[in-house]
Amino acid sequence: MDFGGAIPKRCQLPRKTTGALGLGDVQWMTAGRGIIHRELAFRNEHPHTLQLWVDLPASDKLVETRYQDLRQAGHAVHTEPGVKVQVISAAAAGVVGPALNHHPITGLILTLGPDTTYAQLLPADHRAFAFVLDGRPLIGNRPVEKDRIGWSDPIAGGDEGRQRAFRAHTRWRPADPDHVVRRASAG
Repeated sequence: MDFGGAIPKRCQLPRKTTGALGLGDVQWMTAGRGIIHRELAFRNEHPHTLQLWVDLPASDKLVETRYQDLRQAGHAVHTEPGVKVQVISAAAAGVVGPALNHHPITGLILTLGPDTTYAQLLPADHRAFAFVLDGRPLIGNRPVEKDRIGWSDPIAGGDEGRQRAFRAHTRWRPADPDHVVRRASAG
């Protein structure tokens, strides 16, 4: 995900894919059987990006390679008072994100206003994490500083289909009027 600056990229697939990520764009890629991937910043830019690499289960390691540019303008969005959820992958409050997956993963971009809470239901056996870009929200009832990660572990021995809530909450007014939290989970 790009938080500032343009990032030219090139991926070698059966067809060549090139382009540049802009602010808020997401590159969703599955290496699968193999991909050649390169990214670099323009000469005088200093992009800020966040990358999440998920290790697929052994049974999925040789799946078909897939590459998706998910432009910010095309992200599915759910809003509620003080909360904006950009849904990249899976669903939030009935809104489904555009990313296609070989393995279940939930990817959301949360923007929380002051003194707001957002809870996302996840399968009990999934691990969740949140990267905080600004502010100091509570993630799973623990304060998490800017540029740090909050997480929750899976619930061992959870019943098939059992869910749990992953919560983010802001308690005070930050210097910037919005806290921004990036969240994803992988099973």
